[in-house]
Amino acid sequence: MSRSALTKAVADASGLGVIASDRAVVAVLGEMKKIVSEEGRLSIRGLGTFHTRQKAERTGRNPKTGRLAKIKARRVVQFKAGRIFKNLVNGEIDR
Repeated sequence: MSRSALTKAVADASGLGVIASDRAVVAVLGEMKKIVSEEGRLSIRGLGTFHTRQKAERTGRNPKTGRLAKIKARRVVQFKAGRIFKNLVNGEIDR
């Protein structure tokens, strides 16, 4: 789903206009990114938890040339779905 499709779905569900819904979607996503990048964790009940994890430096291989390359250490974002969300995706509960 694209951001514009999400905006339209929010507008339809909330009764807000498309412009107001787009502002709301942009604001929520912006705050989520800010919280995860600064605090390293964001939990949303009924959905799941976004958290950051440190990946160590490692050696990789360029698949095109076969050369070894050093991959720098970095933080990555992970998402762990909550129980309710998992059950909904698996069809175990109705909306």
